[in-house]
Amino acid sequence: MEPDAFLPEQRRHLVPVTVREPRVVEGAVEAVPVEGWAFVPPELPPVLDWERVLGRLWDPLSRASAALARLEGIDATVPVLRPIWIREVQASSEIEGTVATIEEVALAATGHAFERDAPREVWNNLRALEHGINSPQGFSRGLLREMHAILFEGVAGETDRPGEFRQTPAYIGDPRRGFGQARFVPPPPERVEGLLADLERYVNREDRHTPALVRVALAHYQFEAIHPFADGNGRLGRLLVARSLCKEGLLSRPLVSISSYIGRRRAAYYGGLLRVSTHGTEGAWEEWLRFFLEAVADQARDVELRSARLRGLREDMVTRVASRREPSDAMVRLIDALFEQPALSVPGAAERLGQPQTTVRRNVERLVEEGILAEATGGKYDRRYVAPAIIKVAEEEIG
Repeated sequence: MEPDAFLPEQRRHLVPVTVREPRVVEGAVEAVPVEGWAFVPPELPPVLDWERVLGRLWDPLSRASAALARLEGIDATVPVLRPIWIREVQASSEIEGTVATIEEVALAATGHAFERDAPREVWNNLRALEHGINSPQGFSRGLLREMHAILFEGVAGETDRPGEFRQTPAYIGDPRRGFGQARFVPPPPERVEGLLADLERYVNREDRHTPALVRVALAHYQFEAIHPFADGNGRLGRLLVARSLCKEGLLSRPLVSISSYIGRRRAAYYGGLLRVSTHGTEGAWEEWLRFFLEAVADQARDVELRSARLRGLREDMVTRVASRREPSDAMVRLIDALFEQPALSVPGAAERLGQPQTTVRRNVERLVEEGILAEATGGKYDRRYVAPAIIKVAEEEIG
Protein backbone atom coordinates (compact mmCIF):
# COMPACT_ATOMS: atom_id res chain seq x y z
CA MET A 1 0.00 0.00 0.00
CA GLU A 2 1.73 3.12 -1.24
CA PRO A 3 1.29 6.47 0.55
CA ASP A 4 1.13 8.14 -2.87
CA ALA A 5 -2.26 6.42 -3.40
CA PHE A 6 -3.66 8.60 -0.60
CA LEU A 7 -4.48 12.27 -0.89
CA PRO A 8 -2.24 14.46 1.31
CA GLU A 9 -5.00 15.03 3.89
CA GLN A 10 -5.46 11.26 4.25
CA ARG A 11 -1.75 10.48 4.59
CA ARG A 12 -1.79 11.81 8.13
CA HIS A 13 -3.87 8.72 9.03
CA LEU A 14 -1.10 6.36 7.89
CA VAL A 15 1.12 4.72 10.50
CA PRO A 16 4.19 2.51 10.00
CA VAL A 17 3.68 -1.21 10.41
CA THR A 18 5.92 -4.26 10.08
CA VAL A 19 4.74 -7.63 8.83
CA ARG A 20 6.80 -10.81 8.86
CA GLU A 21 6.61 -12.72 5.58
CA PRO A 22 8.28 -15.95 4.48
CA ARG A 23 11.33 -15.47 2.27
CA VAL A 24 14.00 -17.86 1.01
CA VAL A 25 17.25 -16.83 2.68
CA GLU A 26 20.36 -18.86 1.81
CA GLY A 27 18.21 -21.78 0.73
CA ALA A 28 16.02 -21.78 3.84
CA VAL A 29 12.59 -20.25 4.41
CA GLU A 30 12.63 -17.56 7.07
CA ALA A 31 10.12 -15.03 8.37
CA VAL A 32 11.58 -11.72 7.23
CA PRO A 33 10.28 -8.35 8.49
CA VAL A 34 8.70 -6.21 5.76
CA GLU A 35 7.96 -2.57 6.53
CA GLY A 36 5.01 -0.64 5.18
CA TRP A 37 2.07 1.56 6.10
CA ALA A 38 -1.35 0.94 7.65
CA PHE A 39 -4.41 3.19 7.54
CA VAL A 40 -6.12 4.23 10.78
CA PRO A 41 -9.60 5.56 9.97
CA PRO A 42 -10.58 8.78 11.76
CA GLU A 43 -13.60 8.80 14.05
CA LEU A 44 -17.13 9.02 12.72
CA PRO A 45 -18.88 11.05 11.51
CA PRO A 46 -16.68 12.50 8.76
CA VAL A 47 -16.49 16.27 8.57
CA LEU A 48 -18.60 17.09 5.51
CA ASP A 49 -21.09 19.70 4.42
CA TRP A 50 -23.91 17.36 5.40
CA GLU A 51 -26.69 19.65 4.22
CA ARG A 52 -25.22 19.63 0.72
CA VAL A 53 -24.41 15.89 0.75
CA LEU A 54 -27.86 14.87 1.97
CA GLY A 55 -29.45 17.18 -0.57
CA ARG A 56 -27.67 15.36 -3.40
CA LEU A 57 -28.56 12.00 -1.87
CA TRP A 58 -32.24 12.85 -1.38
CA ASP A 59 -33.54 10.66 -4.23
CA PRO A 60 -31.67 7.41 -3.37
CA LEU A 61 -32.32 7.99 0.34
CA SER A 62 -36.05 8.45 -0.30
CA ARG A 63 -36.23 5.34 -2.50
CA ALA A 64 -34.43 3.19 0.05
CA SER A 65 -36.56 4.48 2.93
CA ALA A 66 -39.80 3.89 1.01
CA ALA A 67 -38.69 0.36 0.03
CA LEU A 68 -38.01 -0.52 3.65
CA ALA A 69 -41.36 0.94 4.74
CA ARG A 70 -43.18 -1.30 2.25
CA LEU A 71 -41.52 -4.37 3.75
CA GLU A 72 -43.04 -3.60 7.13
CA GLY A 73 -46.40 -4.41 5.56
CA ILE A 74 -45.43 -8.06 5.00
CA ASP A 75 -47.58 -10.34 7.13
CA ALA A 76 -45.32 -11.53 9.94
CA THR A 77 -47.70 -14.39 10.80
CA VAL A 78 -46.82 -16.24 7.57
CA PRO A 79 -43.33 -17.72 8.03
CA VAL A 80 -41.87 -17.25 4.54
CA LEU A 81 -38.76 -15.23 5.28
CA ARG A 82 -36.19 -17.81 6.44
CA PRO A 83 -35.44 -19.01 2.87
CA ILE A 84 -34.65 -15.39 1.99
CA TRP A 85 -32.25 -15.14 4.92
CA ILE A 86 -30.54 -18.35 3.81
CA ARG A 87 -30.15 -16.85 0.34
CA GLU A 88 -28.51 -13.76 1.79
CA VAL A 89 -25.98 -15.55 4.01
CA GLN A 90 -25.18 -17.84 1.08
CA ALA A 91 -24.49 -14.78 -1.10
CA SER A 92 -22.36 -13.20 1.62
CA SER A 93 -20.23 -16.33 2.00
CA GLU A 94 -19.87 -16.67 -1.76
CA ILE A 95 -18.28 -13.21 -1.91
CA GLU A 96 -15.51 -14.61 0.30
CA GLY A 97 -15.15 -17.77 -1.79
CA THR A 98 -17.22 -20.13 0.39
CA VAL A 99 -19.69 -21.85 -1.93
CA ALA A 100 -22.66 -23.97 -0.84
CA THR A 101 -26.10 -24.43 -2.35
CA ILE A 102 -29.20 -23.31 -0.49
CA GLU A 103 -30.24 -26.98 -0.25
CA GLU A 104 -26.92 -27.85 1.38
CA VAL A 105 -27.26 -24.99 3.86
CA ALA A 106 -30.80 -26.06 4.72
CA LEU A 107 -29.63 -29.64 5.25
CA ALA A 108 -26.74 -28.46 7.43
CA ALA A 109 -29.33 -26.78 9.66
CA THR A 110 -30.89 -30.19 10.32
CA GLY A 111 -27.57 -31.54 11.57
CA HIS A 112 -26.71 -33.37 8.36
CA ALA A 113 -22.94 -33.79 8.14
CA PHE A 114 -21.04 -32.95 4.96
CA GLU A 115 -17.48 -33.88 4.11
CA ARG A 116 -16.66 -30.21 3.54
CA ASP A 117 -17.20 -27.27 5.87
CA ALA A 118 -18.91 -24.85 3.48
CA PRO A 119 -22.59 -25.73 4.19
CA ARG A 120 -22.07 -25.59 7.95
CA GLU A 121 -20.04 -22.38 7.61
CA VAL A 122 -22.82 -20.65 5.68
CA TRP A 123 -25.43 -21.87 8.18
CA ASN A 124 -23.29 -20.41 10.95
CA ASN A 125 -23.70 -17.01 9.30
CA LEU A 126 -27.45 -17.16 9.84
CA ARG A 127 -26.99 -18.36 13.41
CA ALA A 128 -24.67 -15.42 14.06
CA LEU A 129 -27.23 -12.99 12.61
CA GLU A 130 -30.03 -14.39 14.75
CA HIS A 131 -27.80 -14.18 17.81
CA GLY A 132 -27.08 -10.54 17.05
CA ILE A 133 -30.75 -9.73 16.52
CA ASN A 134 -31.91 -11.50 19.67
CA SER A 135 -29.14 -10.23 21.92
CA PRO A 136 -30.22 -7.54 24.41
CA GLN A 137 -26.83 -5.89 23.94
CA GLY A 138 -26.41 -2.79 21.88
CA PHE A 139 -23.58 -2.62 19.39
CA SER A 140 -20.57 -3.64 21.44
CA ARG A 141 -17.18 -5.30 21.23
CA GLY A 142 -18.57 -8.17 23.28
CA LEU A 143 -21.36 -8.77 20.79
CA LEU A 144 -18.90 -8.66 17.89
CA ARG A 145 -16.79 -11.33 19.56
CA GLU A 146 -19.84 -13.52 20.22
CA MET A 147 -21.09 -13.29 16.64
CA HIS A 148 -17.61 -13.94 15.26
CA ALA A 149 -17.21 -17.05 17.42
CA ILE A 150 -20.48 -18.44 16.02
CA LEU A 151 -19.23 -17.92 12.45
CA PHE A 152 -16.41 -20.40 13.05
CA GLU A 153 -18.16 -22.85 15.36
CA GLY A 154 -17.48 -26.41 14.23
CA VAL A 155 -15.61 -25.45 11.06
CA ALA A 156 -12.00 -24.98 10.10
CA GLY A 157 -11.09 -21.34 9.50
CA GLU A 158 -8.09 -19.29 8.64
CA THR A 159 -8.15 -18.09 12.22
CA ASP A 160 -7.57 -20.35 15.18
CA ARG A 161 -8.83 -17.64 17.53
CA PRO A 162 -12.56 -17.30 16.81
CA GLY A 163 -14.20 -14.57 18.83
CA GLU A 164 -10.89 -12.78 19.48
CA PHE A 165 -9.61 -9.61 17.87
CA ARG A 166 -6.52 -10.10 15.74
CA GLN A 167 -3.16 -9.99 17.43
CA THR A 168 -1.07 -9.57 14.28
CA PRO A 169 -1.02 -7.10 11.35
CA ALA A 170 -3.25 -7.90 8.42
CA TYR A 171 -3.52 -6.82 4.82
CA ILE A 172 -6.07 -7.10 2.03
CA GLY A 173 -4.72 -8.27 -1.29
CA ASP A 174 -3.35 -11.24 -3.19
CA PRO A 175 -1.31 -13.35 -0.71
CA ARG A 176 0.89 -14.48 -3.60
CA ARG A 177 2.03 -10.88 -4.11
CA GLY A 178 2.59 -10.28 -0.43
CA PHE A 179 2.31 -7.36 1.94
CA GLY A 180 4.28 -5.01 -0.27
CA GLN A 181 1.59 -5.17 -2.97
CA ALA A 182 -1.39 -5.03 -0.59
CA ARG A 183 -4.50 -3.26 -1.78
CA PHE A 184 -5.29 -2.05 1.72
CA VAL A 185 -3.65 -2.40 5.13
CA PRO A 186 -5.98 -1.92 8.12
CA PRO A 187 -4.82 -0.53 11.47
CA PRO A 188 -2.17 -2.37 13.49
CA PRO A 189 -3.63 -4.74 16.09
CA GLU A 190 -2.84 -2.53 19.08
CA ARG A 191 -5.20 0.13 17.66
CA VAL A 192 -8.18 -2.17 17.11
CA GLU A 193 -9.76 -2.02 20.59
CA GLY A 194 -9.64 1.77 20.74
CA LEU A 195 -11.07 2.18 17.25
CA LEU A 196 -13.90 -0.22 18.02
CA ALA A 197 -14.62 1.67 21.24
CA ASP A 198 -14.99 4.85 19.16
CA LEU A 199 -17.27 3.05 16.71
CA GLU A 200 -19.31 1.64 19.60
CA ARG A 201 -19.88 5.15 20.98
CA TYR A 202 -20.92 6.44 17.56
CA VAL A 203 -23.40 3.65 16.84
CA ASN A 204 -25.02 3.76 20.28
CA ARG A 205 -25.36 7.50 20.71
CA GLU A 206 -28.55 9.33 19.81
CA ASP A 207 -28.36 11.31 16.59
CA ARG A 208 -31.44 13.11 15.32
CA HIS A 209 -29.63 14.95 12.55
CA THR A 210 -28.21 12.11 10.45
CA PRO A 211 -30.66 9.74 8.69
CA ALA A 212 -30.49 6.24 10.14
CA LEU A 213 -29.65 4.66 6.78
CA VAL A 214 -26.69 6.99 6.43
CA ARG A 215 -25.51 6.07 9.93
CA VAL A 216 -25.63 2.36 9.02
CA ALA A 217 -23.60 3.03 5.86
CA LEU A 218 -20.98 5.02 7.77
CA ALA A 219 -20.67 2.31 10.44
CA HIS A 220 -20.29 -0.42 7.80
CA TYR A 221 -17.39 1.41 6.18
CA GLN A 222 -15.76 1.96 9.56
CA PHE A 223 -16.02 -1.68 10.61
CA GLU A 224 -14.52 -2.89 7.35
CA ALA A 225 -11.72 -0.31 7.55
CA ILE A 226 -10.84 -1.40 11.11
CA HIS A 227 -10.87 -5.08 10.04
CA PRO A 228 -10.81 -6.26 13.67
CA PHE A 229 -10.55 -10.02 13.17
CA ALA A 230 -8.02 -12.22 11.42
CA ASP A 231 -10.78 -13.69 9.22
CA GLY A 232 -14.50 -13.28 8.66
CA ASN A 233 -14.65 -9.47 8.67
CA GLY A 234 -16.55 -9.21 5.40
CA ARG A 235 -19.24 -11.70 6.40
CA LEU A 236 -19.63 -10.23 9.88
CA GLY A 237 -19.75 -6.69 8.53
CA ARG A 238 -22.59 -7.55 6.17
CA LEU A 239 -24.49 -9.36 8.93
CA LEU A 240 -24.16 -6.20 11.02
CA VAL A 241 -25.91 -4.23 8.26
CA ALA A 242 -28.98 -6.48 8.51
CA ARG A 243 -28.88 -6.21 12.29
CA SER A 244 -28.42 -2.43 12.25
CA LEU A 245 -31.43 -1.87 10.01
CA CYS A 246 -33.49 -3.42 12.80
CA LYS A 247 -31.72 -1.78 15.73
CA GLU A 248 -32.01 1.64 14.07
CA GLY A 249 -35.79 1.13 13.88
CA LEU A 250 -35.94 0.89 10.08
CA LEU A 251 -37.24 -2.69 10.12
CA SER A 252 -38.80 -4.85 12.81
CA ARG A 253 -37.23 -8.02 11.37
CA PRO A 254 -33.90 -8.63 9.57
CA LEU A 255 -35.44 -8.69 6.12
CA VAL A 256 -32.73 -6.93 4.13
CA SER A 257 -29.07 -7.66 3.60
CA ILE A 258 -26.93 -6.17 0.84
CA SER A 259 -24.88 -9.28 0.06
CA SER A 260 -26.62 -10.30 -3.16
CA TYR A 261 -26.29 -6.76 -4.50
CA ILE A 262 -22.61 -6.62 -3.59
CA GLY A 263 -22.02 -10.02 -5.16
CA ARG A 264 -23.06 -8.60 -8.53
CA ARG A 265 -21.01 -5.42 -8.07
CA ARG A 266 -17.92 -6.42 -6.12
CA ALA A 267 -15.56 -4.05 -7.89
CA ALA A 268 -17.79 -1.05 -7.18
CA TYR A 269 -18.24 -2.12 -3.55
CA TYR A 270 -14.58 -2.63 -2.74
CA GLY A 271 -13.59 0.35 -4.85
CA GLY A 272 -16.04 2.60 -3.01
CA LEU A 273 -14.77 1.55 0.40
CA LEU A 274 -11.14 1.97 -0.65
CA ARG A 275 -11.73 5.41 -2.16
CA VAL A 276 -13.19 6.66 1.12
CA SER A 277 -9.92 5.65 2.80
CA THR A 278 -7.54 6.94 0.15
CA HIS A 279 -9.38 10.19 -0.66
CA GLY A 280 -11.74 10.94 2.22
CA THR A 281 -13.34 13.68 0.17
CA GLU A 282 -16.97 14.70 0.14
CA GLY A 283 -17.25 13.11 -3.29
CA ALA A 284 -15.79 9.80 -2.10
CA TRP A 285 -18.19 9.63 0.84
CA GLU A 286 -21.12 10.58 -1.35
CA GLU A 287 -20.21 7.86 -3.86
CA TRP A 288 -20.09 5.24 -1.10
CA LEU A 289 -23.36 6.39 0.50
CA ARG A 290 -25.13 6.38 -2.87
CA PHE A 291 -23.94 2.81 -3.53
CA PHE A 292 -25.16 1.69 -0.11
CA LEU A 293 -28.58 3.34 -0.46
CA GLU A 294 -29.07 1.84 -3.91
CA ALA A 295 -28.11 -1.58 -2.52
CA VAL A 296 -30.71 -1.31 0.26
CA ALA A 297 -33.45 -0.20 -2.14
CA ASP A 298 -32.62 -2.99 -4.61
CA GLN A 299 -32.57 -5.72 -1.96
CA ALA A 300 -35.73 -4.47 -0.28
CA ARG A 301 -37.54 -4.73 -3.61
CA ASP A 302 -36.12 -8.24 -4.10
CA VAL A 303 -37.39 -9.33 -0.67
CA GLU A 304 -40.80 -7.83 -1.39
CA LEU A 305 -41.17 -9.79 -4.64
CA ARG A 306 -39.63 -12.99 -3.33
CA SER A 307 -41.77 -13.04 -0.19
CA ALA A 308 -44.89 -12.61 -2.32
CA ARG A 309 -43.90 -15.69 -4.33
CA LEU A 310 -43.23 -17.65 -1.17
CA ARG A 311 -46.61 -16.69 0.30
CA GLY A 312 -48.29 -17.79 -2.92
CA LEU A 313 -46.37 -21.05 -2.80
CA ARG A 314 -47.51 -21.69 0.76
CA GLU A 315 -51.15 -21.17 -0.24
CA ASP A 316 -50.67 -23.55 -3.16
CA MET A 317 -49.20 -26.23 -0.87
CA VAL A 318 -52.09 -26.00 1.57
CA THR A 319 -54.55 -26.17 -1.34
CA ARG A 320 -52.84 -29.25 -2.77
CA VAL A 321 -52.98 -31.23 0.44
CA ALA A 322 -56.60 -30.12 0.87
CA SER A 323 -57.59 -31.50 -2.54
CA ARG A 324 -58.03 -34.98 -1.04
CA ARG A 325 -59.17 -34.09 2.43
CA GLU A 326 -59.12 -31.18 4.82
CA PRO A 327 -55.52 -30.73 6.08
CA SER A 328 -55.10 -31.16 9.80
CA ASP A 329 -53.63 -28.49 11.98
CA ALA A 330 -50.54 -30.69 12.31
CA MET A 331 -50.15 -30.77 8.53
CA VAL A 332 -50.46 -26.98 8.18
CA ARG A 333 -47.92 -26.49 10.95
CA LEU A 334 -45.54 -28.86 9.16
CA ILE A 335 -45.92 -26.88 5.93
CA ASP A 336 -45.25 -23.66 7.81
CA ALA A 337 -42.18 -25.28 9.37
CA LEU A 338 -40.81 -25.85 5.86
CA PHE A 339 -40.80 -22.11 5.27
CA GLU A 340 -39.00 -21.58 8.53
CA GLN A 341 -36.49 -24.24 7.51
CA PRO A 342 -36.84 -25.87 4.03
CA ALA A 343 -35.26 -29.16 5.13
CA LEU A 344 -36.15 -31.53 7.92
CA SER A 345 -35.74 -34.90 9.53
CA VAL A 346 -38.72 -36.62 11.10
CA PRO A 347 -37.25 -36.63 14.65
CA GLY A 348 -36.14 -33.00 14.34
CA ALA A 349 -39.52 -31.83 13.05
CA ALA A 350 -41.35 -33.77 15.74
CA GLU A 351 -39.27 -32.08 18.43
CA ARG A 352 -39.71 -28.60 16.95
CA LEU A 353 -43.46 -28.99 16.48
CA GLY A 354 -44.12 -30.88 19.70
CA GLN A 355 -45.83 -33.68 17.77
CA PRO A 356 -45.45 -37.48 17.89
CA GLN A 357 -42.98 -38.85 15.35
CA THR A 358 -45.71 -41.10 13.95
CA THR A 359 -47.83 -38.04 13.12
CA VAL A 360 -44.92 -36.21 11.53
CA ARG A 361 -43.81 -39.26 9.56
CA ARG A 362 -47.33 -39.76 8.19
CA ASN A 363 -47.57 -36.12 7.13
CA VAL A 364 -44.08 -36.18 5.62
CA GLU A 365 -45.02 -39.23 3.54
CA ARG A 366 -48.11 -37.41 2.31
CA LEU A 367 -46.06 -34.34 1.36
CA VAL A 368 -43.66 -36.61 -0.53
CA GLU A 369 -46.62 -38.08 -2.44
CA GLU A 370 -47.76 -34.56 -3.33
CA GLY A 371 -44.28 -33.63 -4.56
CA ILE A 372 -43.89 -30.98 -1.86
CA LEU A 373 -41.07 -32.83 -0.13
CA ALA A 374 -38.27 -34.94 -1.60
CA GLU A 375 -35.83 -37.25 0.19
CA ALA A 376 -32.40 -35.68 -0.25
CA THR A 377 -29.75 -37.84 1.39
CA GLY A 378 -30.42 -41.22 -0.24
CA GLY A 379 -29.89 -43.17 2.96
CA LYS A 380 -32.07 -45.87 4.40
CA TYR A 381 -31.81 -44.41 7.90
CA ASP A 382 -31.55 -40.89 9.29
CA ARG A 383 -33.27 -39.51 6.24
CA ARG A 384 -33.49 -35.82 5.42
CA TYR A 385 -36.17 -34.20 3.29
CA VAL A 386 -36.13 -30.91 1.38
CA ALA A 387 -38.83 -28.72 -0.14
CA PRO A 388 -37.57 -28.17 -3.73
CA ALA A 389 -40.12 -25.51 -4.65
CA ILE A 390 -39.20 -23.33 -1.66
CA ILE A 391 -35.50 -23.70 -2.44
CA LYS A 392 -36.14 -22.78 -6.07
CA VAL A 393 -37.83 -19.51 -5.11
CA ALA A 394 -34.91 -18.70 -2.82
CA GLU A 395 -32.36 -19.46 -5.57
CA GLU A 396 -33.96 -17.92 -8.63
CA GLU A 397 -33.17 -14.47 -9.94
CA ILE A 398 -36.06 -12.03 -9.60
CA GLY A 399 -36.12 -9.00 -11.86
